[in-house]
Amino acid sequence: MRVTAEIKAGTEGLSRQTRYKVIRFRMGRCINCDQPRDPSPTSPSPYKRLCVTCGTSKKKKKRKERGSKPWKPGSPGRPPLKSQIETRTK
Repeated sequence: MRVTAEIKAGTEGLSRQTRYKVIRFRMGRCINCDQPRDPSPTSPSPYKRLCVTCGTSKKKKKRKERGSKPWKPGSPGRPPLKSQIETRTK
């Protein structure tokens, strides 16, 4: 994909790293690994700026940092987004 002037518009004054992430987001790519984000309504991703692979690894890393345990059926709280998406697409 070519980066056009429309995609670059409004990125003046941003740092090089932030500009890269903004341009990748506008192109429909993951801001970390440059893979397609898959924003289609038939298989929606719960991660707005990341692909499913990067989003899942980020979620696991944060869960480990915070010491959180995975959600279990019957426990308090809402079910994780992944199971909500699977039920919507079936």
